[in-house]
Amino acid sequence: MRANHFKQNGFTLLEILVAASIFSIMSIVAITGIKSVLDSQKQTDRVANLIKSLQNTLFYLEQDIQYISNRSIRDEYGDVQTAVKAGNDGLQGLSLTRGGLRNPQGLKRSSLVRVHYWLDDNILMRSQFKSLDRGPDREVINRQLIDQVDDIEFRFLNNKNEWVNFWPQPGSQTTSPAALPIAMEITLTHNKLGKIKRLFAIPN
Repeated sequence: MRANHFKQNGFTLLEILVAASIFSIMSIVAITGIKSVLDSQKQTDRVANLIKSLQNTLFYLEQDIQYISNRSIRDEYGDVQTAVKAGNDGLQGLSLTRGGLRNPQGLKRSSLVRVHYWLDDNILMRSQFKSLDRGPDREVINRQLIDQVDDIEFRFLNNKNEWVNFWPQPGSQTTSPAALPIAMEITLTHNKLGKIKRLFAIPN
């Protein structure tokens, strides 16, 4: 009597285990690759945002210094403040009067504005006051420029060609030509970017 032989279809247990192992390895490699790409993209985005913040910071500084006006102000206490005032502590920072304020609607207001740069918890801030001579209820617009700033330093070239670390100089008149420095050097110490130094000429 002839025996019937049947051809078996399918996979053996060993083949299934080998295939599952290969699939697991390929999945781990794929996931690792995707995570690496995502991490790289996040790092790229962080660097891009940091560079953008730095560019914005330098733009504001350049514009404000370019349009410096030799106009003193009265602060909220009624004290006269020179057109440029700065010291090398983060809170005092740099204050200046600038012109060139746009007025596209032709409103009856001054083209001058007072701005102030200062450090707040390692964030470089720019404050813009809506009026030059301020009262107790002063209106101010604050803008965050760049974070992770460890320090900001200022140096000024006076009319004797001497570099000094604060402004105004003792005995200077608030509206005399000597009330403005000839040049200003700003050094920004950033946690990631290191020291960034810029030299600005003061237009007369």
